[in-house]
Parts: sequence; structure tokens; C-alpha cells
Amino acid sequence: MHEELVRTAERLAALGEQPAPEPPDAVNAAMIRNWTQALGDTRDWGDEAPPAMAQVWSMQGLSDAAKDSPAAEVLRLLDAGGYTGVLGTNCEHAYDRPARLGERLRATMRLGDVVGPKRTAMGEGYFVTWYESWYAGDERVAEMLFRILKFRPAASPPSPPAKTPAAAPVPASDWPPLTIPLTPTFVISTAIATRDFTPVHHDVALARAQGSQDIFLNILTTMGLIQRYALEARPDAVLAGIKIRLGVPAYAGDALTLTATRDGDALEVLGTVSLGTHVKAAVTFR
Repeated sequence: MHEELVRTAERLAALGEQPAPEPPDAVNAAMIRNWTQALGDTRDWGDEAPPAMAQVWSMQGLSDAAKDSPAAEVLRLLDAGGYTGVLGTNCEHAYDRPARLGERLRATMRLGDVVGPKRTAMGEGYFVTWYESWYAGDERVAEMLFRILKFRPAASPPSPPAKTPAAAPVPASDWPPLTIPLTPTFVISTAIATRDFTPVHHDVALARAQGSQDIFLNILTTMGLIQRYALEARPDAVLAGIKIRLGVPAYAGDALTLTATRDGDALEVLGTVSLGTHVKAAVTFR
């Protein structure tokens, strides 16, 4: 399988930017309202969409359209080879301008690379990277790097935690930390609000079968929470980009605490849970 996977990845990467499945909806107030309410974002966005929602507009939900994306052939090969587990690991957004209500975005995608097999804490797996861009007409709105780990689930899933996780020490912060209780309702509602129906974010039994302790926060929600925290601290700022790297999972029943330090015009955000660092993020402003 490995040789076929390498050949397929090289062929698809050589194609460069290709049309991606069409975003199913125009930028609309209902989706923005669902997203902001689920994430606790109280900012008045007016006629603009939150920049961190960029990927949400092209999420296909329960549709089969995502199976036609440029990365789909690689993911199907990995599934067939037993690498059925999936975790988001990295996400980088660059924002050219906000999407506006009523705009019908179009999306493009190009495959980056496929690296592996690698031994990880979840088991043997491959890291798959792709790039996605969103356009309003010919004007680019945003670009994203997205990386996932496709892994072989462990034969024996871990037992669920026996007790409520202890609170982790809060790192130093240049302004008040933000602590978010990760109730099952929060984990599930934010996954749905970001149109991510991957079962590990709402199906406890399946999440444990893939090697997780419980359902856990999805990467689109983590990105949105980083934006919320950054703009609550700098309400007049305009986002230029967000880069996040995930660490330990943020499981239901835990709590996520966000802290931040300034570095000139950039912001370093750290998100911790009882298991350690869930996310390290770099936020840049215009």
C-alpha cells in the first residue's frame, strides 16, 4: 500500500490547485449565529463572517460531495489500508478580507504531501497535508493549510477516566485567562456548528474504539476559540492570520484554559487542559 500511496500523492500534488466541492451555502446569518452561539462569541460581526469560519463554508456536512475533493483519493487508500482513525494536528489561516453576507464563495484545493508511516501516541499513521483557498469571484478571501493524522486504531482502546480530571496550573498571561468548561453539549454543539460530523466528536463508543478516552473538541472549534479570545483582548484589531498546532486532546468533561502573551503585533496563545497543552497558536493582526 505504501508505494501506491506515495505514487498517488505525488500525482495529485503535481496537479496543483484544483476546484474543490462547491460550498453548499452562501455566507448567511443563520450559520454565523449558530457558530457564534455555540462558541460563546458575543462580538457583533455586522454584515461580515468571522474569519475563523472560513473552512466552515465549504464543510459538506453529511453530504457525499467531500468524497470528490483532491485529497479524497489519498484518504480512501489510507482507510483501505486500515488507517481509519483521524485527528487534526495543524491548521493555518491567512485572511485577505472578511467574507460578507450573501457572497457565494468558491473553493480550491491542492494536495501538499503525505508523510509516513510514523509511530505516534495514537499508533502508526500518516500525516496528510492539503491547502484550501476561498474566493469571492476572482478575489481571494482566505487560504488554509490543514494537516491530519490518519492512524491505525489501537487493538485495545483505553479505559475511560475513573474520575474528573484535576485542574491544570494556569500559565502566566498578559491578560485574564479564559476558561471554558468542555461539557458534552459544548463539544457536540460546536462540532455541529462547524459542520463537522466526524463521529469522534459526538459518538463516545466510536471515539473510544479509535483510541480516545472520550469525545473531544474538533480543530475547527479550537480555531474559533483562539479567534474569540484574541479579539476579546484586542476588540479593535483586524485579524491577518491564525496558526495552531494541536497537542493533547481536549476531552469532554475537562476544561480548556486560554492564556496569551504579546510579542509586538503578534499574539501567542496557549490552551491547556488537565492532560497538558492542547493547543499552541500564533495570531497576527493587520
